[in-house]
Amino acid sequence: AIDAVAAQRLRRNNLDGPLLAQAVARVSAAYRRQRGTPATLKSDPQALCARLKFFLPRDFPKIQAPLRELLAVGALPTAKSLRILDVGAGLGTTGLAAAAFALAQPGVDHVRIDAVDSDPAALDLAAQLCRRWAPGAGYDIDYRIVRAPLTPALLDRLDPPYQLVVLGFVLNELGDSVTDAVAHQSSSTRRVSSMARQA
Repeated sequence: AIDAVAAQRLRRNNLDGPLLAQAVARVSAAYRRQRGTPATLKSDPQALCARLKFFLPRDFPKIQAPLRELLAVGALPTAKSLRILDVGAGLGTTGLAAAAFALAQPGVDHVRIDAVDSDPAALDLAAQLCRRWAPGAGYDIDYRIVRAPLTPALLDRLDPPYQLVVLGFVLNELGDSVTDAVAHQSSSTRRVSSMARQA
């Protein structure tokens, strides 16, 4: 599904081999240099290709460990139709992986994901990827995108309740341009607490 979406949507920026490796190195370096998703990555189709073809499959299984822990203590939400809020969804990695995990549990037949991000190109790729991948995998996923910055005003655009709220690789983007590490942590904690109340 990743290869098909990359070929269809990225066209001449559908990289392989050394060119893909170079784009992966650029994306990795950009994330190490500054907090949040650097603006240059959002406007770079080759960076988008690196995120889709390297970072997405690498990061896809990472949500499974915390979800298994929730399952082991009986705290994983289950419902015939489960609603997931994916904050900072990007290419959909965390939300789609959480949906796949949930749909493997007895009694869960359908998942709706509200995927929130400020990057329209990434969200569009995520929606396309879900449409191509989910039916073939036997997953009933309704993938809805919400294009919005990750600010406190975001809460007004949501449609709770959600049974599961996931944030993958996005906590560093939740501070309100805060440079002090302690203040940033406090700001992020308040924002996550607000989102948790959407459940």
